[in-house]
Amino acid sequence: MFAQAATAGLQSVGCDVIDVGLVATPTVQLAVEHHRAAGGIILTASHNPIEWNALKFVGPDGIFLDNVAGTRVRELAAGGENSLPRASYNAIGGVEADPDAISRHLAAVLALRGVDVRGI
Repeated sequence: MFAQAATAGLQSVGCDVIDVGLVATPTVQLAVEHHRAAGGIILTASHNPIEWNALKFVGPDGIFLDNVAGTRVRELAAGGENSLPRASYNAIGGVEADPDAISRHLAAVLALRGVDVRGI
């Protein structure tokens, strides 16, 4: 439900969404770089208490947003005069799946120098 809400919100302001599915955080970071995306959103849940479940935001370089960019995201979320305009009906963003995100991530790890593939 949260992923669909995030997708709908992005589409509503005209963003195209690439859905990599249920993957590890670094897989999203690599996918952002691979697709040359404007950024990425990671929905997290973990062994931590529920208040630690959150959204993680990644910039176009695949790195988590810094304080300045994070503040801008919060301003946009708060709305008001800082909000993004909604897209018209004919400019709503699309969605495409990326079923190869995990295999690309694994290939990148295995290609690293110093990774003993035989030991895996």
